[in-house]
Amino acid sequence: MEIFERIKYLRKSILKISQEEFAKKIGLSRSNIGNIEVGRINVTDRVISDIVNQYNVNNDWLINGTEPMFVKTSNELVDQIASKYNFSIAEKQALQAYVELSDSDREKISELIQNIFSGFFKLNNEEAATTEDTSTNNIDYEVESYRKELEAEQKGQILSASEKPKGA
Repeated sequence: MEIFERIKYLRKSILKISQEEFAKKIGLSRSNIGNIEVGRINVTDRVISDIVNQYNVNNDWLINGTEPMFVKTSNELVDQIASKYNFSIAEKQALQAYVELSDSDREKISELIQNIFSGFFKLNNEEAATTEDTSTNNIDYEVESYRKELEAEQKGQILSASEKPKGA
């Protein structure tokens, strides 16, 4: 199937609208659409872009016939993500609202989220570092005690690793 045939198929069989209505939504005349649908005139990049944008058609399907025919809408994608990650209704609504923001508003929200999460991860990293420091101190103490016990054995003295050395 050629591109002009896919355009006719889309309009007539899928969208079920007239040439007049289809043409009007993409800024062409009915006769231009008629000529495109029979292959009399070539489809321009602008017409392809207008069809893709107006009817949510997959550009690759329109040009090459590669499925899927339609691009998923943001609502479908949000539903898919919400389902996959078991979002609550509030989380799903927040994601949908975020997707619908302007680029500048999304950038502001992204910065806010990064600040929140950087503080969260910083606290978690500090807790991990504190735990790591405590573990390291315990290991250092045990190694030092074991070293002293070995030295004492060499001298013929036995010092328990749990005893604190004299003068310590």
